[in-house]
Amino acid sequence: MKPKFSAYTLVESLFVLGITAILLTLALSFQLRPPGQTVSGFENQFTAVFQKQRLQSQNTGKDVQLEFTKHRLVVDQESVPYPAGYSAQTEKIVVIKASGYVAPGHIIFEKGKEILKLIFQFGGGSYRFEKE
Repeated sequence: MKPKFSAYTLVESLFVLGITAILLTLALSFQLRPPGQTVSGFENQFTAVFQKQRLQSQNTGKDVQLEFTKHRLVVDQESVPYPAGYSAQTEKIVVIKASGYVAPGHIIFEKGKEILKLIFQFGGGSYRFEKE
């Protein structure tokens, strides 16, 4: 008579570990994220859009307008939402000249008492973000 083993075999154990690893990988990749854009995400997206529009204005020899509305940046057909909960203090249009020049100025985004400033400096297209 053959003895009966009630333990798991090595193959069964590896199979269970493999499925567990796949489920954990999926769970970690679909972590809950806060709705809306983060500040760093907005900064990265703004950088990409700004550089693209600046190069386009220099290549075509035409001015480009960046329209900062209450809740998003609008350029041509592109729209970049502000970080979640932030809105522009005032609506403003920033012009990128054909030479790449951008007049010094600033845009203030508010979220309750938090303030995020986009500062255009020196007129040469340089800018920075400051969070208060």
